[in-house]
Amino acid sequence: MRFSMKLFFFTSMLLLGVASAALGGMAEELFPMPPELQGYPVFLLVGAAFGVLAYLLVVAFYPREAGSVKPQRQKAQDPAASRKDQDRGLLTKKAFDRDLASLKSSSLYSLIVMDVDNFKAYKGEHGGQVADTILQKIGRIARANIRSNDRVYKYEGDLFAVILLNCDKDQAIRIAEKIRVQVNRLDNSPFPGVTLSAAVVSFPQDGDLTADLLQASEELLQSAKKSGKNATFALARGKIS
Repeated sequence: MRFSMKLFFFTSMLLLGVASAALGGMAEELFPMPPELQGYPVFLLVGAAFGVLAYLLVVAFYPREAGSVKPQRQKAQDPAASRKDQDRGLLTKKAFDRDLASLKSSSLYSLIVMDVDNFKAYKGEHGGQVADTILQKIGRIARANIRSNDRVYKYEGDLFAVILLNCDKDQAIRIAEKIRVQVNRLDNSPFPGVTLSAAVVSFPQDGDLTADLLQASEELLQSAKKSGKNATFALARGKIS
């Protein structure tokens, strides 16, 4: 918008100069000046006329253009739309990083990180649409088993994360197990179902830094995969099921 207005004024002034130079000589022959104006250069009068015309054009068109830009600015600054995964109704990795960083050091919370077992092979065999449907169903199961102040995130790929506020490890394990068991029982006919591996860590019990908790979660998921998958692991507890 700013560029277009600057361009408009520049063009107007350019036309003003060209018109003044071109018409200056003809104006005196075609339109003899009244005696009271003969002392003024004719290009000043022509310039004034073009200046008034430029002002009227700006007044006529500027409000309409400004009004059309305002909704676009509001839409671009809408934080809720940018933080939501539109396909699954889950918060994104960016939102997870922000929310985790905003937690106070005095807070008690737990994290559940869940990975769909053999998802890459499942997607390759049954196609992206079927695989995406599975992810949507898992997201709904996760949301149905958390409390009102908890949050579920689509972290990346087939990886999900849950932030459980004011939740100790025992309660977090129970929530993780509910999600894992319900995913096991998920009816995805006519296609086969999937299983989950889950990791549970708690703050401050399992680490003072969020980076330590995330690293521990990754290691627990690797342990779950090596143990045969379809299991929940918790730090200092080992395999839960």
